[in-house]
Amino acid sequence: MKSPQSPTVRLYRARDVATLLGTTTAALAQQRYEKRGPAFLKFGASVRYREVDLLDYLAANLVPTDDSPAPRPVNMLDELISAR
Repeated sequence: MKSPQSPTVRLYRARDVATLLGTTTAALAQQRYEKRGPAFLKFGASVRYREVDLLDYLAANLVPTDDSPAPRPVNMLDELISAR
């Protein structure tokens, strides 16, 4: 009998998220302190961002225009982070 597979949770470092959002790790740290920005996980001194929370954050900050359909931020994280 097969055991159920648990879903894979992708975690990103602050430096990768900073690159994705076009900001700095210091700015992300300030946002965390002010309880703003994308949701994050804290493991001791380590900070990680879940992929699902980053996608939610991007979608919540999307401003659609009349000239183009609203893009979906699917697979955007890997493409943007790997482009560095």
